[in-house]
Amino acid sequence: MIWLSIIFLPILIACAFLIPKWRTFLVVLAPWTALPALVMAIFVDPGKSVQIPWLLLGSQFGMDATAKVFLFFTALIWLIAGVYAVFYFSDKNKKIEFFIYYLFAMCGNIGFILAQDVISFYFFFTLMSFASYGMVVHYGTKPSYDAGKVYICLVIFGEVLIFFSLALAVHTTGNIYLLDLPAKIAISPMRDLIIGLALLGFGVKAGALPFHVWLPVSHPVAPVPAHAILSSAMIKAGLLGWLRILPLGEVALLQWGILVMSAGFLAAFYGVLIGLTQDHIKKVLAYSSISQMGMMTVAVGVGLTAPNLWPLCWAAIMVYATHHALAKGAIFLSIGVIETKITVSWLRYFKILGMLLPALAIMGASFSSGALAKTALKYVMDAAILHHQWPYSLKWLIGMTSVSTTFLMARVLWMAWPKKGNTTENTTVMTGIYLTWTVSIILAALLPIFLQAQNFIKIPGKETFYFLKWSSLWPLIVGGLIIWGALASRWKNPFFIQQGDVLIIYIKVLSLFKSMISAFVRSIPAKKEALKISIAKPCHRVTSRLKHIDHFAQDYATWRMFGAVFLTLFLIFFLLGVV
Repeated sequence: MIWLSIIFLPILIACAFLIPKWRTFLVVLAPWTALPALVMAIFVDPGKSVQIPWLLLGSQFGMDATAKVFLFFTALIWLIAGVYAVFYFSDKNKKIEFFIYYLFAMCGNIGFILAQDVISFYFFFTLMSFASYGMVVHYGTKPSYDAGKVYICLVIFGEVLIFFSLALAVHTTGNIYLLDLPAKIAISPMRDLIIGLALLGFGVKAGALPFHVWLPVSHPVAPVPAHAILSSAMIKAGLLGWLRILPLGEVALLQWGILVMSAGFLAAFYGVLIGLTQDHIKKVLAYSSISQMGMMTVAVGVGLTAPNLWPLCWAAIMVYATHHALAKGAIFLSIGVIETKITVSWLRYFKILGMLLPALAIMGASFSSGALAKTALKYVMDAAILHHQWPYSLKWLIGMTSVSTTFLMARVLWMAWPKKGNTTENTTVMTGIYLTWTVSIILAALLPIFLQAQNFIKIPGKETFYFLKWSSLWPLIVGGLIIWGALASRWKNPFFIQQGDVLIIYIKVLSLFKSMISAFVRSIPAKKEALKISIAKPCHRVTSRLKHIDHFAQDYATWRMFGAVFLTLFLIFFLLGVV
């Protein structure tokens, strides 16, 4: 019952909102429903599990090493963002509405991480995805509903692909338990189809190209706590889906691995290039998330190429996912702090300084969690180059992503920097927001110490973390010099790409498809009448011929009778004459 209590506690609190007199207290309590999951992530060792035969079709929940890491940063983000939301919203009714969707989505996220059977896994993933729609359209404006349409369409598309992937996996392997599924998928006759569907389906949630369009569209219209959750915790659900389904560490899939690696590097650079053209800080951060998820996708691709590389890749993914969740969550919460109106000038710059720390971590600056994550990823690439005899220049791509990320984070800081006459702030200073934001900054800054102290993830290269390494410095130096040159020359970016970039292409294609279907439907009555005429003419000709045949048959029948009588009389007279 403890497992069920931890998973379903958010839904119980959400249902309690039906009692009006409890709502004020429940709003304060709601974020703390993530605390039991956080405690479980810290203190429960991998290997624990529980079966619940009466739930769904027989559920199993458990804690393995992957679930422990994901549950830790997920519960932490939900807790911090929830406490932040308590102070962020001023409208009581809007606050209650937000927390109802928040609690259902949190239940789905926690249940998805702990699920160890296919049915529960899919159920909680679906619950999380659909409940999040309420947070996207929270403000009820036309842009938010437009973003909600894009989000929900892609959610449904991804859900269908995931359903078929899981259904094929269960059908061909005869197994419903996730921990055994990758090994059985590896020898399944439909392995490639299952892998392809899983990559695409979970790729929607992971912001993988070309299904990334929901991120830059939904982030600008969602409340700050909502997009902190979406971009820090929930986007990792797609990554976890890959780790649960793909036969990582089981079989060498070189072609799939190269394809996934290529998609990851493409997303890493594409996110930066498009992000630099955006005119809203939330859009820039959305493309930053696409870029950073691309780096984790690269590690997944390397793991697919060779089973013996997977333990190294797994450790790098765990570190990178935790680093990105906390650092990006702190940056997103910084946006709400920057929006607060304050008259003390030095405190404005203090806010920028606070935002600078997680931004440096995202860049991969020395002594930050980003440096630890990118060092681990470089070790992965070194091992892959050695194993496959790939060109050493591939490792430079990791460094180049750090350079490009430096550009993007500089863009974010520039857009957040206080400008003269900037009086457009739309919220008031609240101590709760500042305290919550400060905690998120401190946690992101202390993450390297925590990762160094834990002992169940063998982090590649962590023994060199405390050294000032050239590999962590040169990307920032190169990026900084280019940025300095652009500022000195007063260069202005002449390019602007609409949020969602390729979304406009999707909309035009779908509109064309819709118009074709509409034209076909409108033409049905005319086609029906033409069909009637085209069928009626041959039928008329056939019936007229049938009438002729009928008359002929009647005539034939008359002549046949006459001939029979005539022949009979002729024979009678002939015989009489003979006799």
